[in-house]
Amino acid sequence: MILVIKNWLDFVRNHRFLFLLMMLAQLVSVLCIYFVYGVFQNNLYMLLEGEHDNYRLAASFSDETNLPVKELAQKMTEEWGLDIDFLYLTAQDAKGNEFQDRFEYADCQYRYSQSVEKNVLGDMEGRFPSADEYASGKKVVVINGEQKGEIGGQIRLAGETYTVIGINRANVSKEYEMPFTAFPASSHVNYLSVSLKNLPTRADYERFADELSGFGAAVEDFAVANHEDVKKQHSLLLISVLLAILSGGNLFLVYCYIFRQRKENLVIFCLHGCTEKKARRMFFVEILFNMAVSVALALLVFLFFLYPVLSTWYEYLYRIYGVREYVMLTGIFVIITLLFGWVIAHKMTRLSLSDFRRGE
Repeated sequence: MILVIKNWLDFVRNHRFLFLLMMLAQLVSVLCIYFVYGVFQNNLYMLLEGEHDNYRLAASFSDETNLPVKELAQKMTEEWGLDIDFLYLTAQDAKGNEFQDRFEYADCQYRYSQSVEKNVLGDMEGRFPSADEYASGKKVVVINGEQKGEIGGQIRLAGETYTVIGINRANVSKEYEMPFTAFPASSHVNYLSVSLKNLPTRADYERFADELSGFGAAVEDFAVANHEDVKKQHSLLLISVLLAILSGGNLFLVYCYIFRQRKENLVIFCLHGCTEKKARRMFFVEILFNMAVSVALALLVFLFFLYPVLSTWYEYLYRIYGVREYVMLTGIFVIITLLFGWVIAHKMTRLSLSDFRRGE
């Protein structure tokens, strides 16, 4: 350890410019890793803010429209290949009653969404419509918790008679659930959303918008994290790795030069019984020491100087950085630097000792 400290002090005294350059490069690399991660995550939070459902394509209809719901559901599933969780369709009558359906198309039949059904079991009494009732368009309804009526009874909605098969207390006044095939003839569709199991792409959105524009739909903006955004999110760690590799490459070049200057010292160590393994470990510890100093400085600079400034520019930064994130980002830099350090130490000790054995 004494030799390591002595070599490090000699390095600082005799190669001051290179030492400063190396430390500055490592310091900037760590700061860039922190900065890139935080800024991009902040942009993702901005993208996801509001009430946008990231797994949803949606459109509203202001005028009456003859929306071919069956054909549209089949096209999105079979032709477009969308992995649909469920479709949510609503219609209204002149009195403001809203008729809802959350259905899925699977195995060539329509039925109430199984995933939605699981989520509302605690508020539900009775049952939801069956696949046969979708196919026949039977007039059945799940009433809201405020509606007077009982399971098995009948109620009048938009001039038509419906049989009550369930009571969903999660719904409020004037909300009724029924098969879309049983919507009152006098009602008109005013909203359609498609909840997906995977994030939609820009191409999915454009197909959806083109298809529904012919029916006078106002399609919600594509303010979702699409697959391109996911690729960017996944590339954050890759960018951090690349920055660490660049820093490691700089470290490699600097230390190759420094260790070549120490060839005579290494020969003297060997004459006094220093083995190749011990010399390698000595060089590696010196590299590790320099890295630890640069990481500690970078963390202090970021926490006490950069972060207070950046937090005034990026509103979601306070959500992003935590102990786990600092450990993960610092760990990327440390691992890459240690790999380069091991390669440098191994390469230079072997070269120097080979030269010594040849008498050079």
